[in-house]
Parts: sequence; structure tokens; C-alpha cells
Amino acid sequence: MMCRAINLLVLLLLPLAMWSQIDPSYIRHLSQHRLKTEHQVYLNRQEGLVAPDTLRYYQLKYALQYREHDLFANQFPYSNQLFLQDSTAMMLTALWYLEDDQRPTFDQMRWLQTSPFPTVKKLALAFEATEKTDVNIDLVQLPGALHETWLNYSGYARKKPWKAAALSAILPGSGKWYAGRPRSAVSNTIGVGLFAMQAIESYRKLGHKHPLTIGNFLVLGIFYGGNIVGSAKAVTVRRTELRNIFYKDAALYYRRLHRPVLY
Repeated sequence: MMCRAINLLVLLLLPLAMWSQIDPSYIRHLSQHRLKTEHQVYLNRQEGLVAPDTLRYYQLKYALQYREHDLFANQFPYSNQLFLQDSTAMMLTALWYLEDDQRPTFDQMRWLQTSPFPTVKKLALAFEATEKTDVNIDLVQLPGALHETWLNYSGYARKKPWKAAALSAILPGSGKWYAGRPRSAVSNTIGVGLFAMQAIESYRKLGHKHPLTIGNFLVLGIFYGGNIVGSAKAVTVRRTELRNIFYKDAALYYRRLHRPVLY
């Protein structure tokens, strides 16, 4: 609290005269102590006092440190040469995308792929790899430490939601088994089977016009349809889970390898 109060006091006592440049050492101090409010106030007070590209560069790094997605998107550094030439900032941007599962747009992807820094290009490959289910691990050139995670994802990514739905339509529960959800597959098979037996029994004893028979077939239809839709969704959900695991492992690997520091 004392450190925060001192920094706010410094901001209030700063002269109101025109400043010719930003103080990098002071920004480094604010960043290292994660004084977000003071950091934002300091940058806001530089508006019109320093070169726009310089201010934008520090605003981008602020947004990067505090994971301000909207601010970073609004200030995206397509033309900011200071940011483009900062290897650490570029690497942390790619890591941020991976860690937060922020899917780069086409332009953002091109920005990462054309970076002059090899590590940033390798991080971009992690995104590119998940866009194609037939990508060869040797062509992607990911490090060996990510090989198993990549194979888990790429192998599963070949599974199709429509196949899971079709299998469940033919044999309830088989689509969930295809999706890699064996427990759910067993419960679906048993559930649909029990409802089917109850509906058939009701039809035999009470006839097709009886309200109980109609209700039983209605419940059976709902459960059967849910089994089909759920199987297709299970494939999509599991694919996303494995993709995110791959992203997190890639981010962790490169963060440990390079230990990037923003300031």
C-alpha cells in the first residue's frame, strides 16, 4: 500500500510542462511492481507529449502485460515498428494467444508468420498446425517435447462429428464411444434401450393411441435425438480440449526455454 501511495504521489507531483520523452526506467518500475493504475495514468498523461508511435508502443506493452484484449486489438501493432522489432514483446504476444486460446485472425496470423524472429514463427506454427488435420509433425517442425501432445490432438482431429452422429443413429451410444467417451456411451445405450423397451411394452398392452404410449414414445424420441446430437458435440468438445492442451504445452515449453521478460 505504501509503495502504491508513493507512486500515485509522484504522478500528481509531476510537472505539467511538455515532456520530450517517456521515462523507460519509471515504466519498468511500474511494470515490475505490477502497479497497473499508476502505469495507465502515466501513459495517459503522455498523450500529445511524445511521438504517437512511441506512446502506442508502450500502450501495446501495457495491454500485453495486463491481458487487456480490447486495448491490444484496438492498438494492434501492424505498423508499429518499435513493437515489431521487439523480439520479447512479439514472443509474449504469441504466448498470450496460446495461453488464453485467443484465435488469431488471418492478418494476425500473417503478422506472426512473417516475424523476423524464429521463435515467434515456431509459435505461429502451433496455430497453423491445428488448422489442418493432415499436417505432418516433421513438416510442422515442432520440438520433440511437444510430439506426444501434438499426436494426441492430430490423431483425434481426424474424427468427424457427423460420423459420431451417424453411429449413434444406427446404434445409440456408439457415437459417444467413437468420440472417446466410453462411460457416456454405456449410459446412452442402456438409457435408450430402457426407454425403447418401455415404449414397446406400453404399445403392446395399451395400444398406440393411449396417452401413456404416446408419452413414452415422445420421451424415447427426445432421448434418442439427444443421443445423436450429444455424440456429435462430444467430438467437437474433445477436439477443443486436446487443442487447448497442445496450446498450453507449447506456451509452457517456449516460456521455460526463453524466459521472456517484457521490461
